[in-house]
Amino acid sequence: MVNDMVIASYLENYADVNLILVGGAVRRNFHCTVGPTAIRSLEGLNVDKAFMATNGITVKKGLTTPDFNQAEVKKTMIDIASEVTVLSDSSKIRNNGFVQIVPIAAVQRLITDDKITESDLAEFEAAGIEVCVAKL
Repeated sequence: MVNDMVIASYLENYADVNLILVGGAVRRNFHCTVGPTAIRSLEGLNVDKAFMATNGITVKKGLTTPDFNQAEVKKTMIDIASEVTVLSDSSKIRNNGFVQIVPIAAVQRLITDDKITESDLAEFEAAGIEVCVAKL
């Protein structure tokens, strides 16, 4: 289940993927759905794994975004998931968006690039986050 139209378009090419696109209002220029309809379409579901992008991630403030509607949809996706993996390039680490999506305790894993600093890596690991570093 995704609310990102670009990701949905990519995944529709894979016959072994069961794909559900979340309804809702289209957030123009961001190619995703948000709002109360999107949240209602997620409620009552249970998913094993959620893979989330974010605009900012810190141990202190967790996941953040500049958009209230996007924050609510992402929070609902995280709430229905058993396991949460955040996909974030290192440039978003230490950034705080306007709205908190969830505290860092809601995240089990962070996948980032090899430009993450040693101190940031240590801070996330000390917070109990498994960090996977992809070589660029």
